[in-house]
Amino acid sequence: MKYIVMECHRSYAVLLDENGKFVKAANMNYVVGQTVTDPVIMKRQRSRTSTRAAWIQAFGAIAACLILVLGFGYYQNNLFCYSSITMSINPEVRIELNRKGEVIDVVGTNDDGVKLVENYDFHGKDKITVADELISRAREMGYLTDAGDISFDINAPDQKLLEQYSSEISRQVTEYLSNLFGGADTNISNGHITITVEIKKPDGNTDPGGSTNPNDSPSPNLLSIEEVKSIVLDHAKLNAADVVSFSEISLETENGVQIYELEFTSATLEYEYKINALTGAIIEFDSEEIDDD
Repeated sequence: MKYIVMECHRSYAVLLDENGKFVKAANMNYVVGQTVTDPVIMKRQRSRTSTRAAWIQAFGAIAACLILVLGFGYYQNNLFCYSSITMSINPEVRIELNRKGEVIDVVGTNDDGVKLVENYDFHGKDKITVADELISRAREMGYLTDAGDISFDINAPDQKLLEQYSSEISRQVTEYLSNLFGGADTNISNGHITITVEIKKPDGNTDPGGSTNPNDSPSPNLLSIEEVKSIVLDHAKLNAADVVSFSEISLETENGVQIYELEFTSATLEYEYKINALTGAIIEFDSEEIDDD
């Protein structure tokens, strides 16, 4: 093939071949316009910079794919709502679970449900613990009285998981409610569980409410008098030696919730407390200076 010399440089020349293609060749003392037949064609070499850039781009693309795959897998296993349990008392609450059965959110689905879960911390707790604690909160807030139904509706993507969650809730929550109220009956139907509860005295009779002498051996699930005293003294920042007297300690039932009412005095103040007899939560308290007159 014949070539015409188009440009001459110190170490190379630019040639035009018969096909109209420009090539680079070693400059053998060519002059522009010369016709040559056996040039030494120079091969193009990719620069190290462009090669390195190509590798960086390739690794970047691979890393992005890995991050996307791993991130999606983490989302699917840990953050995505895979199943849910809706608990209805009158407050209605949805407990959302990830693929591993861990609680990822607790949502009130009606006005009372929103109030029930307000400021409730579910993090790090399993679904049964969350259900039990929300039931206790509902009782303290007056949504559960001396009898009523608690229903659970399980939404799961397969029958095996549906049966597993149904078994766990019916067994463990019913046991908790039996201890809490004194009686609970369970009815299960393909992911729908209804637990009927009734507050009962230790002898099995329904508690009509009213005042009870706390020394008459109340339900064994309730706090003892000494435990209640310890709670109120700790809250009032008093020691037992600071108390002049406990003038009144009674066990009452208000809206289906058993409550200890205590009145006591220190050297300078009179105290009144209402304590949840089951959980020890302080419902009301007040203190005022003793009138020396």
